[in-house]
Amino acid sequence: MEEYMKYGLVIAICAVTIAVFFFTGIAMTQDEGQDEEKPSPLQIAQRIRKSIEDLEDRITDLEGRVTDIEEAILAVEEEGTNQESEDGK
Repeated sequence: MEEYMKYGLVIAICAVTIAVFFFTGIAMTQDEGQDEEKPSPLQIAQRIRKSIEDLEDRITDLEGRVTDIEEAILAVEEEGTNQESEDGK
């Protein structure tokens, strides 16, 4: 009787091992089939166009900031010139 229990245990372990390998194989093949679809050339072009538009907006924003900084520098220089002329009086 104990012999049969040993054989049953061995068979159960083998069955579990086979089941694990079987289901792992199924899971791996399902992952391969669900790869991300490649974008179409139209989608790629739309993404590039959107990126270019975003970059143009950022460039415009930065140009505005540069203009503000230049105006601030000129204002500071004028104040310095005004103070020098007042000090020279």
